[in-house]
Amino acid sequence: MSNEVHSSAIQKLPNEILRFVFDNACDTNHFKVCDRLESRFARTGIHDKPALVLSSVCLRWRNNSLSIPSIWSRISLQWKKEASGLDYAACEKTHRRLLSALALFLQRSLQCPLALTVVVLERDATPFIPAPGLQHPVAVRLIEHANRWGSFTYHSHLGDVSDMFQAKSLPGGFPLLRELKIIRASERDISFFSCSPAPKLKSLKLPGLFRSITRDFPFAGLSHLEVTNTKDTQTLFEDSPNLTSLTLTLHHGLPKGGFALPTFPVFPSIALPSLKTVYLERSSRYQHSPENGSWANLEPFMDFLSRSSCCLTTLSIHSLSLSDYELVQLLASIPTLLNLSVDDSGILLAESPLTWKFIDSLHAIPTSPLLEQTVPIVPRLHSLTLDVGAQSFKDASVVEMVQSRWIPDKRSGIRDSGESLTLEVDCLRVFTVRFRNREEPTVAYQPLDDIERLGMRLVVLWRQ
Repeated sequence: MSNEVHSSAIQKLPNEILRFVFDNACDTNHFKVCDRLESRFARTGIHDKPALVLSSVCLRWRNNSLSIPSIWSRISLQWKKEASGLDYAACEKTHRRLLSALALFLQRSLQCPLALTVVVLERDATPFIPAPGLQHPVAVRLIEHANRWGSFTYHSHLGDVSDMFQAKSLPGGFPLLRELKIIRASERDISFFSCSPAPKLKSLKLPGLFRSITRDFPFAGLSHLEVTNTKDTQTLFEDSPNLTSLTLTLHHGLPKGGFALPTFPVFPSIALPSLKTVYLERSSRYQHSPENGSWANLEPFMDFLSRSSCCLTTLSIHSLSLSDYELVQLLASIPTLLNLSVDDSGILLAESPLTWKFIDSLHAIPTSPLLEQTVPIVPRLHSLTLDVGAQSFKDASVVEMVQSRWIPDKRSGIRDSGESLTLEVDCLRVFTVRFRNREEPTVAYQPLDDIERLGMRLVVLWRQ
């Protein structure tokens, strides 16, 4: 009988690679906060705390887990108030186990910046006040480490983020905070952070219906902004001149409730010369009502890009109704584009820009009737992602377009010294297409197999 011990492949990995795997596998460690420890909501184990799971497998995994502070620093707390009138001592006793576990994660994260998410499930009252004049012990523990917050996400249906602090400001501020996301933000939220300095803040995300702002916007150093287009959006842009990335949710079309919200076009009034990335999407309130008619702000948007003179490299368009001609004209005005994503979800098929004419326009030697000349559009394109709702498509055009942009010698900027003229387009390196309403054909995209083997990242998805 052989005495050889067989171990799994992961046990043979060097510690450096194992730690890399752990760091990528540990997303967020979840905690639940409730006034009643016996509540079903409060029942939890280690299964939703991946850092704790990995450290419990064996001694080697424990040692490696403890050597990665970042996996202990990603913390999410779901908050629910199920009782009221508890005094501070009773509340602290109820949450003693939770406070102990939270302290363990804060200790093992060492001085690594914290990635903190707070989700308040209560709709009618803030859960941060167990009794008048008292502060929740879990909130106290988090605020004690506010100087370590690297990213903070706050989601509450009614309460403001300042409710968590029970103060108008935090004198020490947030010296390490780089990313801030507040869902359904209010003016009180903006006021709180304007009085609590966050000098390193670069990314601000304010999804949802953004409520009125009447004071100056205190985040002049932002490089990324995510916001819903409202009448106050212009203020945000005027006070954030250095944006390189913008995500704008638009009120476009007929909303679910049947009443139309006013639109406040922002593009005619701003210029962002440092902008490199733009994500445009229709508000989720409009997703279930495919609307008829083109996006009214296309021309102002194109004028905005021209006025900004920015070198845009990434453009994502989601659920905006454009004709194929309009999309081609837009792309023709952005020769610096490297990454393009277009999704026609929630759009009537007749209004989708994803047609065979559009595909032909992307050909390295275009012959599309949408173009008046054969000069290729988006010549620097490296990555193309399409999400298509059509039930049939001219697959041959897609294959030919991808083949025309596969130019391996240009992956590293290499040109044939024997050629008198260089090619006018870069090599397309990534192509992804998803057909939401089509079954997989047998051979339509087989001609692209050779290109995939040669190095292109190619993904074709079908209805499951």
